[in-house]
This record gives sequence, structure tokens and C-alpha cells, in this order.
Amino acid sequence: MTLLVPATVLLGTSFAAALPAASDIPGISQSSVLRQIAFKGVNGRNVTEITYPGGKISLNGRRWTERNANGSYSFVETQRDDWSVYLLDRGRNVRLQIDLHRKLVLYSDGSGPMQPIYKIVGATRRAGGQAAQQKSNDRVYRFTCTEGIPLVVRIRNRGNTSTAFVSLDGSKEMRLKQTVSGSGTRYSDGRLTVSMKGRNASFEWGGSRDTCRN
Repeated sequence: MTLLVPATVLLGTSFAAALPAASDIPGISQSSVLRQIAFKGVNGRNVTEITYPGGKISLNGRRWTERNANGSYSFVETQRDDWSVYLLDRGRNVRLQIDLHRKLVLYSDGSGPMQPIYKIVGATRRAGGQAAQQKSNDRVYRFTCTEGIPLVVRIRNRGNTSTAFVSLDGSKEMRLKQTVSGSGTRYSDGRLTVSMKGRNASFEWGGSRDTCRN
């Protein structure tokens, strides 16, 4: 992957100009998750390979491999949701997001925000029983916070226990436990606290607080 080439060059000027602004990206709701399916049934839960002009990214066992004219790169999968798969190359501190909803591969060098780098032109999913194994009863919510920062909250309910897996600005998921809340739901690990009520959410981290909207 060439790091010095602007995303507009890789994507093409006309395509990059058509990319939605952060405020235009729809939030995830229970109904929209069921309706929005990309590439004839391929989605974030079952995708095993995507292709982009000049290369591909595919799942081999437990690792993902990107191959293009510049070489081969290996990634570990850090999480999935209904739209995307999130990958990490620890050696290069590179993160990728395979976004099947917007049909984009997004890239970050680990310190900067995720930026579109390739347009996805093809995708393959697991076959038969393997796909069924990927189905999840977790509920996923996506919010847009101040300055367009994305907040993804995955809620897992098991018996009387509710756990939130939170990704802020494309980061690796953080596991939060449910805590007492006077209104709505609240999850915290002592450092990061996320509160949700209806289509609104907020997070508190490092002494700062931000508001978000689904």
C-alpha cells in the first residue's frame, strides 16, 4: 500500500467528490440493519474477501491478507459489525476498515482519522454453515458525535448481564459494564463512560464530554 498517494488520486476525482460527508452517513437502527445488504448478501458479518482496482483483501484462516502490485500485507481482525470489518497491522501500526455499506476501504496510519483509499468493486461471503455461525444477536448502534467523530456501540445481553463493546473514531473495541443510570442506559470501565437514550448518546473520557446522535 503506497502511503504517500492522496486518497483522491487512488479513488479518482469524480468518485472522491461524491463521497458522503460525515453528517450524511445514516445511523444504524434495528430496521435499517435488516434492510441494508451490500453486494447481494455480503455484509460485515459474513464477508471473506473484497476486491478493489489493482488488489484484494482476503481472509485466510484467522488472518487477513492484502495483495496488490506493491506487495503483500498481513492483518488481524479486531472486530466486525453489520457494515464493516476492522483490521490491524500491528507491525506498521496501520488500520483498515472494510465498509460494505459505502463500498469503501478506509485507511489510517494509527494516529490519524480513517480516510477512504479504495473503492470496493467486488465481495465474497462465507458459504453455508460458516455464514450461519457468524450471525449474532448483539444489537449495534452507530452515532455521529461532535466534529463527525463516529461512535459504534455493540450491546450484548446475556441473562441479567448487559455489556457494551464500544469503538470510538475507529478504535479497537473497548468492553464496558452496565452501571446504574437514572434514565436510559449507561456503561463504563472507569475511564470511558457511554450513556444512551433513544437516538442520543454521550461519552465521557479524560475529563471531557461529547454528545452524539444516531
